[in-house]
Amino acid sequence: MGSLAGLVTGILISYCKIPSLLAGILTMTALISINLRIMNSPNLNLLNYKTIFDYIHLKNEFNIIFIAIILNILIILCIYKFFKTEIGQAIIATGDNEKMAKSLGISTNNMTIFALMISNAIISFSGAIISQYNGFSDVNSGIGIIVVALSAIIIGEILFENLSFLKRLISIIYGSIIYRLILLLVLHLKIIKANDFKLISACLIVVFLSFPKIKENIRLKRRN
Repeated sequence: MGSLAGLVTGILISYCKIPSLLAGILTMTALISINLRIMNSPNLNLLNYKTIFDYIHLKNEFNIIFIAIILNILIILCIYKFFKTEIGQAIIATGDNEKMAKSLGISTNNMTIFALMISNAIISFSGAIISQYNGFSDVNSGIGIIVVALSAIIIGEILFENLSFLKRLISIIYGSIIYRLILLLVLHLKIIKANDFKLISACLIVVFLSFPKIKENIRLKRRN
């Protein structure tokens, strides 16, 4: 399902020439109806079904940590190996400079679609794992997850500069952990109310997005 969603988004971007942001919103909107058809309700109880956690005989508190570590390692290694291939390099070239990629004979439309299919497949896989861990699936559970993903990437880029591709992938995991720890710390100190959680998340994103520019301005002032 994730790959098909990526395929649709890629076609909207590459062949229908719809802006990427709007194409993503359209696909997400359509997926709500599709998920409702599959689940037959806005949420689905999974407690009567066997999950991946039932096959690993560990204490409950260690299940999610163990599986998360293993899955993250496997996904990172697969992504790293894939982007070392010819197709992977073509996707990187398309993302870096589409005009240059076209001049090299790369089908940028196909590469865009393929990249979106892979990324959406990983996202849907992650969503399936989270649903199994929670014991239920909800059509609205993915709302706002883009904020966490963006925060993880930005924090990783800020804290760990000039990294190789493999280390950059690992830094994203560190970034997601740090982001969650910051939010937990804010809630633990009771600086804000639980209802303000989304507001603080948005403010943190603004801070992290602004940090590189602020850092650059400080460097320029020091040089002058």
